[in-house]
Amino acid sequence: MICPRCGREISDTETICPFCFQDIDKNVEFNDFRKDGFIQVSQKDESDTSTAINYMPKYFDLSEFGMLVIAIVFILIVSVFTLFSLRFVQKVDRMMYYVPATYDEPEETEETEPTTYKYVKNISIKNLYGSWRMEDGTQETDHSAAKYFVFQKNGTATQYYGTTKFVGTFKDVSGDDSHTVYIDIEKSFSQQSFNFELIDNDGGSYTLVLTDTRTGYTYYLSKVDNAKEATISPGDEVKINLDKKIYGYWLSKDKKSSYEFNSKAEAVRVSGNTYTRGVWTITDSGSIEFSYLQNEIKTVYLEYKQKGNKLKVRDTIYYKTKK
Repeated sequence: MICPRCGREISDTETICPFCFQDIDKNVEFNDFRKDGFIQVSQKDESDTSTAINYMPKYFDLSEFGMLVIAIVFILIVSVFTLFSLRFVQKVDRMMYYVPATYDEPEETEETEPTTYKYVKNISIKNLYGSWRMEDGTQETDHSAAKYFVFQKNGTATQYYGTTKFVGTFKDVSGDDSHTVYIDIEKSFSQQSFNFELIDNDGGSYTLVLTDTRTGYTYYLSKVDNAKEATISPGDEVKINLDKKIYGYWLSKDKKSSYEFNSKAEAVRVSGNTYTRGVWTITDSGSIEFSYLQNEIKTVYLEYKQKGNKLKVRDTIYYKTKK
């Protein structure tokens, strides 16, 4: 049997179309499709030999493929609309938060002339003789850690750094067109050549300019009357515990290093051409605590053994002798 509403074939026993839920009237019979989109049905009546013609609308039947195509088209339309909406929102958002760049007029400042230096002409190595303080920003304190250099007429060059001094040499290696000094100070200006110039600061003060011939780095040193050596002493809260057996001067067999300890807790350590003054005490563990000053107070702990005129500090043996 054909459903008079949707036109689909259904079972003859159905009273409701399973596709469109149309009530099925057994007295209505489907005859034919008409070209005008309606279906033609006839009314059964055994007492009436004529056929009453009724017209009912024919509903369009979509296949599964057609429904899939419509779904895809719908999804594409929704996607395009969503993309357009997002771009529009982003554009509006940028417009809301966009702050146009502003450029302030540069303030008028007074033009200052570049610093000019008054360099001393016709200088020689003799202009280096005396004491100089390194201009490195170090502030003076009770335990001064400033670096001082002393150049002596005999060719000795000494750097003072806290309670340590490094002793070396210097010599003039100037050429026809340059003023150059060669400095060799252990752990400082070691085997380095510098072009040197002298700035007259007026008022009797001078600045020595040393430019490394290899790296081009420049050092500035101010002329001072005397190199200022720093001092160090035991703190008020430090318990001094001394060992009388190691009082005196101790010299290594190769005579390159030495120690000197006294009853005032003062000590001097010499290693090569480096001389360090400090304070000493014996720790609870039985080692020598030796403190000295550079940019800060530094402390080393020395294990030792003493027997007769021999003093073993770490792995070096020292012999007690007169200084």
